[in-house]
Amino acid sequence: MNISFYNASTALAAYQRHVESISHNIANVNTVGYKSQNLRFEDALYTQLNAQSTQALRGHGVVATTLVHDFTQGPLQTTHQALDFAIMGPGFFAKETSEGIVYSRSGSFNLGQTDQGTYLVDAYGNFILDTQFQRISISLTIKIKILLNSKIV
Repeated sequence: MNISFYNASTALAAYQRHVESISHNIANVNTVGYKSQNLRFEDALYTQLNAQSTQALRGHGVVATTLVHDFTQGPLQTTHQALDFAIMGPGFFAKETSEGIVYSRSGSFNLGQTDQGTYLVDAYGNFILDTQFQRISISLTIKIKILLNSKIV
């Protein structure tokens, strides 16, 4: 195959993946806790121009190699809901779904009732898990004291 056609075809394939990544970011811009993704690119093939020197390499074509998620802290929004939480810094909430354990940064929770008790759930009824991957049970008879500016609320 002519090297010019190889360069063009790999560039088009890489650019297509880049456009797909951008459209995915745009489609999810209003999803709570969504983190954007960016592609990294590398040369696809090298040709040695001079057999005497390892420095004389020429790249041909490009390939999208790595999908990198941007996990920088986003802006926090006040919701005034008692069961809404935010993660400052790195980390995720673990959720038990029908497909297994998934992770999310969305911290909008509710109370869910089962025969075994009351649990912390997300908007879809998925159980929120603690650090031991156990469902978080809520006792409705316990009062929680919150310390704000050295005053108990």
